[in-house]
Amino acid sequence: MLARSRRLIVAAPLALAIGLAGCGSDAPAVTALPRTEVTAKLAEPAPAALSAEAKRLEGAAGTVLPGSGKEAETQLDAVLAKLKGTPVVVNLWGDWCVPCKKELPIFQRVALAQRGKIVFLGVATLSNRGKSEAYLQDKIALPYPSLLDDPGDLNRGTGIDSVPKTFFYDQGHKRYVHQGPYETEADLETDLRRYAG
Repeated sequence: MLARSRRLIVAAPLALAIGLAGCGSDAPAVTALPRTEVTAKLAEPAPAALSAEAKRLEGAAGTVLPGSGKEAETQLDAVLAKLKGTPVVVNLWGDWCVPCKKELPIFQRVALAQRGKIVFLGVATLSNRGKSEAYLQDKIALPYPSLLDDPGDLNRGTGIDSVPKTFFYDQGHKRYVHQGPYETEADLETDLRRYAG
């Protein structure tokens, strides 16, 4: 009986370790679409009519919008007010943040697939305009623009003060905050079904 108890004591931590290993980021990295493909998709007619604000944001795809710091919160409020009838997903990211960089291709692909139904917006946080713009120009073509929140004000007071972080808005009201990176397109799409419309 004592030998069996010892085996159970040894086996329990081993089972726990194996279980935790399965919770890591074993999902294969998603490859970003080339800029030419993103540009071509945005040139196609949207599956649903875009509001004036959605068109304005799409016209600034892949850029960092003018303004920074405290203006980011005011800009976000203005965008949400203009998109009151449209679900909005806001992704906080940083050019210095490795999980953000791995997650951005997921947002790129899902935002293109949801075009005309859900508006996406990025927030480049805790970095400067030059670095954020260079990353968007050199590394990934996002089909939506980003605000610049260089002091990280939009991140504070939302739970864990880290990025990536994603806010889901419906009718201008924040419905959900996802902490940490999305590992797959399916995970993001599940939350879109729950919280974006």
